[in-house]
Amino acid sequence: MKHIMLSFLSTIRLTKENNIDFKACPELVVDGLGEMVHCTNESCLRYILNALKKISDQKLDYYVCFVSEEVRNKIICQARSSLNCVHLDYFKNRVQEILNVYYPSEVIAAENFVKTINYTVQSNQDASVNDVLQVINSIKEIQKVCGGEDLVVHLDLTGGPRNANMLLLMISRMLEYDKSIRIEKVLYANYLQQCEYIQIETISDAYLLLDFVAGMSEFVNFGSMKALNQYFEIVGLGNQSESLQRLLEAMQKFADMIMLCRYGEFVKAIEILKEKMDGFVEYYQKCERKQSVDTLLYKIIPTVYSKYQLLFSEEETTGSKIIKDLAIIKWCYENNHIQQTMTLITERIPKVLFNEDDPYLEIAAEEAVAVESRYKIYTEQAQKDNEVV
Repeated sequence: MKHIMLSFLSTIRLTKENNIDFKACPELVVDGLGEMVHCTNESCLRYILNALKKISDQKLDYYVCFVSEEVRNKIICQARSSLNCVHLDYFKNRVQEILNVYYPSEVIAAENFVKTINYTVQSNQDASVNDVLQVINSIKEIQKVCGGEDLVVHLDLTGGPRNANMLLLMISRMLEYDKSIRIEKVLYANYLQQCEYIQIETISDAYLLLDFVAGMSEFVNFGSMKALNQYFEIVGLGNQSESLQRLLEAMQKFADMIMLCRYGEFVKAIEILKEKMDGFVEYYQKCERKQSVDTLLYKIIPTVYSKYQLLFSEEETTGSKIIKDLAIIKWCYENNHIQQTMTLITERIPKVLFNEDDPYLEIAAEEAVAVESRYKIYTEQAQKDNEVV
């Protein structure tokens, strides 16, 4: 397993007297280099090096960073011989000093350790996509050189222009599609003006909330729990409220029944899902100490109610069961669950078609014809795709 850090290099800051604007970072005093850092990005770099040092067989293998034209080509200060170099070279020299302290028994050259990606300030989409692809290709190349080992990527969201964080987050999300690459630490070096020192903040939990939101979106649109399960595998369920746990169980049961499409169990799963959603809303409104995940879910639940309105509708008429069946079929149809739609039509529509006195006969027939037509188009397209392959 190899560890990589991904960042956006900032320029080296100077004081009014053209000296390096050193900043204190008390958390780093334990590593033998003192608490003063030379530049913004040094804080998170040393933090990760120190964290990995505590794990006996782990170390930081590469530092991949965006560098702007100013960082690449601008001299820091020609009037001082020690600063008569470009920002990037100064950073690499400082990195070499850090590596020599952390890995004294190894010869690790900063020139090989630091991998740079040129960044040009442009506002168009093509430029942003090109930047993202450059980093992904660089990391993939590192993985290839390392014999295809799994990679752990750490993010430093401190430096760079205003869109730097968005770029780094976009890259990290794309990297996670590769199961051999995992995002672990997400850091931000926060300079506290009043205290005049840097505090390193671990914002990995906030980053993981992106997975939670993506998982809820997947459930709302497709009735799938895959992404949400992956999120809770990482954060754990032990600290979550009992009401949330019961709701997640109901959501999982509903997702399973969509796949299996057993009518009786599917209907029961819908009823339980609504019951647990109502229960969670009631719990949240009464709860005094609200957890962040509960709050996020509470904000998203109205969207779930709206999206699942057909399934949750209750009709207190003689034909309520028929209406319910048609609603379930229509929901499956509108959410592109074609196979489930056809299965339910085969099982439930005949009960309506052979009941001539039922006022919903015409509606059911129209529903069946519409879905059958779409299913025919779907299968024909699938056959064409297979022929192309």
